[in-house]
Amino acid sequence: MVQQETASRPPLPALLTGIGGLVTVVAALLPWHALSVQPSFLQGLTQGALFTQDVAGTQGTDGKIALVGGIVLIVAAVVMLMSPSERVYRTLAIVAIVVAGIVAAIVLVDIVGGKSIFKSFFRKSVHSFAEQKTGGLFSPSNSQIDELRNLLGVTLELKAGIIVALIADLVALVGGVLALTMKRRPAVSAGPSTSGQP
Repeated sequence: MVQQETASRPPLPALLTGIGGLVTVVAALLPWHALSVQPSFLQGLTQGALFTQDVAGTQGTDGKIALVGGIVLIVAAVVMLMSPSERVYRTLAIVAIVVAGIVAAIVLVDIVGGKSIFKSFFRKSVHSFAEQKTGGLFSPSNSQIDELRNLLGVTLELKAGIIVALIADLVALVGGVLALTMKRRPAVSAGPSTSGQP
């Protein structure tokens, strides 16, 4: 009996990439932020915030990028599991690393600097509204706008969806890295039998 050894790829990298991509897609549809309004002059008169609105990830550019990135990761993982050629496999691993890394970086920036971004957005919105209503005759300063925001109690808080998206992308990133670094494992397959006398 002659046995031929072939090498098979471990499924773990592709599974991590696919699971990370799938969870990223789901997380992108979940709330990433909660916008609430609790005017300081109404404190004690109302229980909790006067107004609260959850903002799904896909309602912003960051969430839409995460959604598309998650789909790309899922497709890459499926193809990786189909045992493509070494060149295609490594290319998909690199794609997974790049996509997961970019999405994770975008989500991380949103987590760390989301409140600053919202603060800047609120300022621009009030500036634009004031200029449109007064024909450009009045433009409040940033400090005045900040005082208005504090008076109205307008805040932006993080929700679980954005944290889940970050973790999922990191998992997919690990999957891509493992796909490039893990060696094939040997698998033994039986070949044709030979017999005879010398």
